[in-house]
Amino acid sequence: MNSALNLATLVRRSGKLPSMAFLTDGKGNIDLEGQPGRQKAMSDAAQIAEIGRTLNIPAIFIDCGRRGNPELANIADKMGGAYLCLPRANAQAISALAQSHLE
Repeated sequence: MNSALNLATLVRRSGKLPSMAFLTDGKGNIDLEGQPGRQKAMSDAAQIAEIGRTLNIPAIFIDCGRRGNPELANIADKMGGAYLCLPRANAQAISALAQSHLE
């Protein structure tokens, strides 16, 4: 998430209009220091999401886990992005969702 946000910021500086799409099961397990640990990783993700909200870059979070993850929905909300649960993800469905939510 942090890398995507940094890249989107660079793209915006070049005069383009970036957007971000995250395809995940919503179970962060590596923190910003590269260390394992779900609790710290999710805390870091929430902080990055709050920073992302201030930058106002459109984002969509596609949850491809077997069951929806309320923590991921919360992170999407903190970033001001859309959260979509798509447990049986395929390329066509993901592409259609991303295009409809990021235009």
